[in-house]
Amino acid sequence: MDIHQSTQIRKQVGNGIYRRDRNILLKLIKKNLHEAAGEWGWLNKATGDGCYIVMGAYNYFKDNQDFNHAEAAVNFSVKLMREIEQIKDKSRINPPHERFFADYHIRIGLETGKVEMGEAYEQDINAADQEVDLGTLRVFDTDGHSVNIAKRIEETAKQIIAKEEREKKGGIFLGPTISNVISGKADFNNKIRHIDLNELGVAIKDYHGIKVIGEFIAW
Repeated sequence: MDIHQSTQIRKQVGNGIYRRDRNILLKLIKKNLHEAAGEWGWLNKATGDGCYIVMGAYNYFKDNQDFNHAEAAVNFSVKLMREIEQIKDKSRINPPHERFFADYHIRIGLETGKVEMGEAYEQDINAADQEVDLGTLRVFDTDGHSVNIAKRIEETAKQIIAKEEREKKGGIFLGPTISNVISGKADFNNKIRHIDLNELGVAIKDYHGIKVIGEFIAW
């Protein structure tokens, strides 16, 4: 997830208002993440103008895998985007310093697939059976192609938006696997636009084999 031209927004509105809006955004993310995925929705990283979110890590502990997290990820994204737009619309009549999310456009890249998952501790772990202090900070992290593809698709979406000269600079963009997973669901019928990257003359960095991605258009 990324805020479009966040540096320019910060320059326009000033540090104070930018930090205020970003803090509100983080609260909205956490609220909607909990509603969509409960304890299995993780805001793993929030750096600068971007966030890295993980859902479905429960599959790591199960023999039988499911894709419920894919639907949850789309529902989370849709609800978040709608709430941002509602806040923007309600505050549009306010004086400039009392407007929220002015010029905010959020790009979200989604993908599902196998990942590697690990934990990092404040306390060094020297043996697999070592007892860990329950008060110790535990940080889960994930890595894998699906993680990288989601990020690359979000980056590529910026080029797509520019090529198509869109007024709205945000959107929810889908990798090929998550597109296939949710395309067959009744709730998502006719809500996915398929984008041919070759026709637009763009490519996903490091993943040139991906020729078509999806965009969820009903938000």
